[in-house]
Amino acid sequence: MRGGVPFSLRGSVSQYRDVGAGETETVYLYEIPAEYVGFLSDLAVLWPEDEDCYLSFIIDGVEIELIDRYIGEISNPRKIDPPYLIKDSIRFTGRNGSSSSKYFGVVADGLLYKKELTYA
Repeated sequence: MRGGVPFSLRGSVSQYRDVGAGETETVYLYEIPAEYVGFLSDLAVLWPEDEDCYLSFIIDGVEIELIDRYIGEISNPRKIDPPYLIKDSIRFTGRNGSSSSKYFGVVADGLLYKKELTYA
């Protein structure tokens, strides 16, 4: 498909958060505008390298994967082929099971397409 709108034109694709000791917090949230569907094609995860920490990768309210490793590089995200179809939202929730604050980051980018173009 051609003519997609980059996620970055409708919201932030790079999001970071310090997650306190023993806490679980949203690190990344991208909501797909109502008139669009999204295709997630590029992903990078900054993980604090602690066995007590992980990110929950959630698409449209469904947990896809628990991530306990780096994925790609923040400056050079990994290509996802085929891309994930997103109808509502992308969320990464960081869980910090350690005794100190940890820094998490996610870059998730892709393209948005008008629904009438994709479902016609």
